Amino acid sequence: MNFKKFLLNKGVIGALIIVLFYGLLMVGIYFSGYKAVPSKIDQLPVAVVSQDKDSTKLAHQLEDALPFKHIKKNLSLSDAKAQLNDRKIYLIINIPKNFNANLKKIDGKSTAKLKFYINYANPTTAVSSMETVSKSVGAKVQKNVLLQQGKGVLSAATLSQLETETKSLIAANPTQKDTILAKAKATQQAATTKINQTYANVAKSYQYDIVKVNKVPTGMQHSMAPFFMSLSFYIGSMIAAMLIVMAYKSFAPLIGR
Repeated sequence: MNFKKFLLNKGVIGALIIVLFYGLLMVGIYFSGYKAVPSKIDQLPVAVVSQDKDSTKLAHQLEDALPFKHIKKNLSLSDAKAQLNDRKIYLIINIPKNFNANLKKIDGKSTAKLKFYINYANPTTAVSSMETVSKSVGAKVQKNVLLQQGKGVLSAATLSQLETETKSLIAANPTQKDTILAKAKATQQAATTKINQTYANVAKSYQYDIVKVNKVPTGMQHSMAPFFMSLSFYIGSMIAAMLIVMAYKSFAPLIGR
């Protein structure tokens, strides 16, 4: 009988209410707070700084490819670094001087380096997002560079061979020089078109797709929900245990220890 009174005591009932109330309150706060974390990443400002006049096309391609709404384009590298340190921008993509020239030198000595600046003093989610974008952009640029270099090497070899053959034909038939040159020009145009088409097909020959099984709804709050629930109800249970102990002490003289 005394035990039943203990269970129906205001302290015990209040403890149970605290478990539910505190748990739901904490889940609601965390859930709504983390909702904005992944969905607002594209609104973080970034900068593209090109120090190479011959890489204007690449700079425009980067600006179009980046998944950000606010891209600063007219900053110097020093100004961009200052804004990065002040957290006014979160990523700098720098195209250094002679980038395009170094790309064309396939001599094993010259290297064209695209530089990504990230401030690691920013929140982990922002840093992780910038790292992911940097790796993705770097891989895409590398793929395009390799395709362009391969096309350039093949075009140079083809045109060199055609030039050698044309000179030989002209030397053997000097009276037909104009006809030979016209034919060589047509052959050159046809070869260039075929090479461009071939490498366009190569660029499209491989794609990948991620098939998501048991997909979690978009938003960090959904992936963090199990953690929020376990943490909130654990803390709520600790508070409830303290209240139950206080209620038990008030019953101790009646029911004993």
